[in-house]
Amino acid sequence: MVQIQQSIDVRIGSVVRTAREQKRYSVAALADRADIPRDTLLAIELGTARASAADLFRLSKALCVELRSFFGECCSMKQANPSGMIETLRAHDG
Repeated sequence: MVQIQQSIDVRIGSVVRTAREQKRYSVAALADRADIPRDTLLAIELGTARASAADLFRLSKALCVELRSFFGECCSMKQANPSGMIETLRAHDG
């Protein structure tokens, strides 16, 4: 389970960094626009910190992207069976 969570954190961080770079925002500029501490934004981009729902919401608004874009295909409910996802997570738990 921890490995799955870390993978999602890294994925989200990569998407945030890519979107920031496409907008040509510096880390400081995006942190200001999203009202997130610079160090927190850096940690999110590196995948070493888990972004809160509020952080993701503010980042989506500051970057003018849809909130779901941070998750991509890894969390698409169209392609996944929720009960199957739960069983997969339980299996990874041990």
